[in-house]
Amino acid sequence: MENAPNESTDPREPAEEPVSPFDETSPVEVNSTPFVKTPRVKDLLFAEDKPSRIATLLSLIFGLLSVTCIALLAVSLVNRHNAATQAERDADAQKGGSEPIYSENIGSFNVVLKSEANQKKDYDLRVDITVECSEQEGCDSLKDKQIEARDLVNPILSSITREEFLTLEGKNRIRRRIAEQLNGIAKGGKVEEVRFTELTIEEGRGGTKSSQ
Repeated sequence: MENAPNESTDPREPAEEPVSPFDETSPVEVNSTPFVKTPRVKDLLFAEDKPSRIATLLSLIFGLLSVTCIALLAVSLVNRHNAATQAERDADAQKGGSEPIYSENIGSFNVVLKSEANQKKDYDLRVDITVECSEQEGCDSLKDKQIEARDLVNPILSSITREEFLTLEGKNRIRRRIAEQLNGIAKGGKVEEVRFTELTIEEGRGGTKSSQ
């Protein structure tokens, strides 16, 4: 009988090494999906297709208008907020800084106004004077000293010409002079303002200039 060939592996022969999936000789599967290039705005603007150019241009214009509108709205809201805040601050300042006003009528004064050069007529002045004080005590002290107040005010009024009383600047100057004099006798407060509640200027009796 013939013996069957020995199919056993010779231990001296080298074993076959396994094939690595990352072997350089192994085939690599490549994605065959084609790359799609996104068109740029520049390419769309200068595209040969006229509808595409128009659509791109309209999109840009719409985007710019949208950004401008949003910016203007934001600026308007900020300005409105600032204006409202400033108005509240002004109102608070007026409320906190306002002080009570104390007033007192110190009487009616009748004087002959100072004559001007070449003036042919005398003019009589009649005026009621009210003072405003920082404290009630100041007004009360002037009320108790009406004779002294009259002696201070009369010389000021008689030294004023008719033309000075007819101008706002002249009236303001007279008010300041009277306030300065009255502050010299006011006690417990300061005369802040002098007001002419009634004021009339008319020709003197007889109509001609009296001797000075």
